[in-house]
Amino acid sequence: MKRARARRWIAHSARPYPILMQVNNGAALKDAQTGSSAESTLRCHAISIYGTQTDASNPEAGGYICCDGDNPIVNEHPVIYSLATLAMAQPISMIAFDYVATTCRC
Repeated sequence: MKRARARRWIAHSARPYPILMQVNNGAALKDAQTGSSAESTLRCHAISIYGTQTDASNPEAGGYICCDGDNPIVNEHPVIYSLATLAMAQPISMIAFDYVATTCRC
């Protein structure tokens, strides 16, 4: 996937969209803060991206807050993946969710 296309969805100017992403090379996913990673043989894998760690206008310098059940650090804090790490994981498909939060008036 081209980086410009990934940036458009992952680091949207108004807010990042929650994303479900499937990657071909799950072994390439390493936490930007701790270096923690999933199994070295992990291939086809799904993660969710639900926010940015820094200013979305500069995605090369920032990180993306992810939920990755195969990364052992996820039990302690959210996993942070850089855009370069996500590119090395070879994304296959993404579903971006566009939603509006509503208040329940029961």
